[in-house]
Amino acid sequence: MDLSQEFPQNEARIAVQNPTVSAFGVTLQGASHKRSTPPAPCQDAHAMRWMEDEGIFLAAIADGVGSCKLSHWGAYTAVNAALESVQEAIGDLAGGKHLRLDAESGEFRKQMKEIMVSAFRAAQDAVERLADEAEPPQLVFALQSTLTLAIYDGQCLYHGHAGDDGIVAQLPDGTVEMATRRMKGEEASSVFPLQSGEKTWSFGLVPKVAGFVMATDGVLDAFVQSHPDYYGINYSNGICYAFMEDAMKQLADKSAGAAEAVMQQYLRLMQSEEYTQRVTDDLTLVAAVSPALMAKSKQPDFSLEIWNTIAQESINAKRRALNHRAAQKASQPVQKPALPAETLAALPQEEPAAPREAAPFFPEAPRMMGRKKRSSDKESPWWFWRW
Repeated sequence: MDLSQEFPQNEARIAVQNPTVSAFGVTLQGASHKRSTPPAPCQDAHAMRWMEDEGIFLAAIADGVGSCKLSHWGAYTAVNAALESVQEAIGDLAGGKHLRLDAESGEFRKQMKEIMVSAFRAAQDAVERLADEAEPPQLVFALQSTLTLAIYDGQCLYHGHAGDDGIVAQLPDGTVEMATRRMKGEEASSVFPLQSGEKTWSFGLVPKVAGFVMATDGVLDAFVQSHPDYYGINYSNGICYAFMEDAMKQLADKSAGAAEAVMQQYLRLMQSEEYTQRVTDDLTLVAAVSPALMAKSKQPDFSLEIWNTIAQESINAKRRALNHRAAQKASQPVQKPALPAETLAALPQEEPAAPREAAPFFPEAPRMMGRKKRSSDKESPWWFWRW
């Protein structure tokens, strides 16, 4: 097969709904890829599976490295190979019976870790085989991609991760936080892909999750801030909950067709002119909820008005500081202007809890292996939430 002449079906729309898990996933070609000459293929991919007998939901997302000409094949191959590996291993572990992932025994968690590591190895091996068997054979470098994996039983979330995509989890106490650690270099366009090797892969466990979203970097950068803002106020752990709120609430609706309906809602949003003008990268979003657990969970305390005010004031302050330094040659320090009194008064009285990052099983990556194209949406992730 000539990989340069054929293309995988990366664009996908999938909905899953049952009493344990309600979920949907979408992958769309980005506006920048549509506008290129010739049009570039969608380099994102996702896959989802529901294991009925075991009661386990599986999902994987991947984003091809932009500078690698066949990364769309790498992403597609990685997500499917990873889920095939996990599905087979979970089936063997469960023995055809319902499986609970909340077992606290060290032996069980060791088995789950081995399942995830094996899935990443299977994904890497599958991409290498594809490169070797292609006509003409290709360098594996040309097929590099990220990979993020989720294994969920409606309460406990195991996850594996390589790259700069991520998982945002909503906990029963109303906390919303990153479950994964984004693997980026010092430059915004750098990334540690799957092919960086096992020392760069990260695996973890969140014991109780009411719902979560998985997103590749184009979507993730638009609603999750990588760093605290100019004022040092990391409001809501840097996550604009307004983006994922409808998914979390509507997926919890047990009425027939709820998952399909909310998927169509997000498709309209992500295909809208306003969204695609700002988020030009390929788009992948997977959202999953435990309807039973979400119904008993506290809802996050989030104000879009506060989010927008802090973000806008931060941007204005940065611009003033840059303008001043350009005029004064950085001879005098610039004092940060205060936030508006009404914004300060509306902030939570207690500092939000610091995000809990899953401890990786492997040390941090020693070097950067791949580079990704930088899309224009990364400069102002707050923009979209002004409606």
